[in-house]
Amino acid sequence: AGAANLEGGEAPLEGEGDLVLLAHPHPLLGDGSGANLPWLQEVADPVTKVAWTSWAELHSETAAALGVEHGDVVAVQTPAGRAELPVVPRGGIRKDVIAIALGQGHTVGHYASAAMEGRPGEARGVNVLDLLPARADENGGPAYLTVRAQVAATGGYQKLPVWQTEDNKRGRVLAQQIPVASLASGEVGAAYPSHGPESHDEDGHGGHDEHAAVVEHHGSGGSSDSGIKPDPHLYAPYDMTNDSESDDYRWAMTIDVDRCNGCSACVTACYIENNIPVVGEKQTALGRSMTWLRIERYVTDGEPVLETGRNPIKSGETLGELDVRNSPMLCQQCGSAPCEPVCPVFATYHNEEGLNGMVYNRCIGTRYCANNCSYKVRRFNYYDYQIHNWPDPMPLMLNPDVTVRGQGVMEKCTFCVQRIQEARQGAKDEGRRIADGEVRTACQQSCPSDAIGFGNARDSKSEVVQQGDDPVRGYHALHELNTRPAVTYLAQVNRGKIEG
Repeated sequence: AGAANLEGGEAPLEGEGDLVLLAHPHPLLGDGSGANLPWLQEVADPVTKVAWTSWAELHSETAAALGVEHGDVVAVQTPAGRAELPVVPRGGIRKDVIAIALGQGHTVGHYASAAMEGRPGEARGVNVLDLLPARADENGGPAYLTVRAQVAATGGYQKLPVWQTEDNKRGRVLAQQIPVASLASGEVGAAYPSHGPESHDEDGHGGHDEHAAVVEHHGSGGSSDSGIKPDPHLYAPYDMTNDSESDDYRWAMTIDVDRCNGCSACVTACYIENNIPVVGEKQTALGRSMTWLRIERYVTDGEPVLETGRNPIKSGETLGELDVRNSPMLCQQCGSAPCEPVCPVFATYHNEEGLNGMVYNRCIGTRYCANNCSYKVRRFNYYDYQIHNWPDPMPLMLNPDVTVRGQGVMEKCTFCVQRIQEARQGAKDEGRRIADGEVRTACQQSCPSDAIGFGNARDSKSEVVQQGDDPVRGYHALHELNTRPAVTYLAQVNRGKIEG
């Protein structure tokens, strides 16, 4: 009898629309209780990469049938109410569903409402509860799956504040994936295109025609599916400790892509630890987000072709066959950093422990470093965001160990150098070196899946060396550019069906 009570039929739906309205909790704001926390508004949704506002998710084919693209405004009509909001087409959602997140639509609160943009009393986004009838589910809570919706294009357009404009990595060495068979067999270099590093002679070069191999690589577009083997020289291993003048330390990080679920807890922790300002909806829409760490979301290896059209480019997702890879991207603390030689005032430099440092009061804001950064992780203060977006008494929350940057200054990830300095002082007082695990970066400390490791690459017994010295899963982002990153990624493992 108990089992019989668990059997459920199709939920009764009100309305006559073609689409089922799915109201779901916001991944960051929840039911809206976190809407007045600026970091939760600023950090992008893990799937759509939209921040600061509401959006409607539709299947790509459904959106095409309605004649709408990313950012086009649609009207959603139910028996309970009506709302207008921009659309985000995706391939990973059912064709008969329109999904809208809870948590927005507040008219009070500096960040929860549009007061931050100078429009006090105006709602930020829409309140999806206005579209739902006042019904309770079997547990006595609000029933979210109760209505069908009529959806129509309005002819309007809203430029959405997004952090990432496409999910196509074009076959580049980012967010790599290996089959579980390669992991089981210990296939060296499996994370690189065409299984990357090969044997090298004493000069670090292979025994075949270099020029021909380079031509082959560029002809393949870097895709591992092209059937053309790329130049193995591009993925030759290197010793990152050679990029440090110190005999004691070379700071390094590992990121396990297989463990990362894209929750963005690390991003929020970085904001708070390093006094990173929030910029608001308009500035985010202009691509001026100040985040030092972002979670890039890619679908499959992508296609090595460039498409034109309104950003974002079409979604690469397919319902039920998702190959999604979340890859945190931050300053790689390169041993051969492209940003350093182009700075005319030496505001960015290489310190003796291998870190790519910043001297803020030298920076004159040329932005040459950001233009030359291969990973696009440098951020420029177009305005004094702290003055405009942190009303009193919010400045009292700032971390006193981290400099607050002003207008015209470039900034980026520092590997939480203030925490390194704190550990250094304690170790110096006790007459010893910094112990393994004594320094934990903010992102590492906050990661719920323990995907981030940090430590001293000169200590062969350190956890970061043990994790990073993985010849099968280990790889470096955009390794072929010879930037010599200090961040080692561990490839995602595909545990799907094994052919053959």
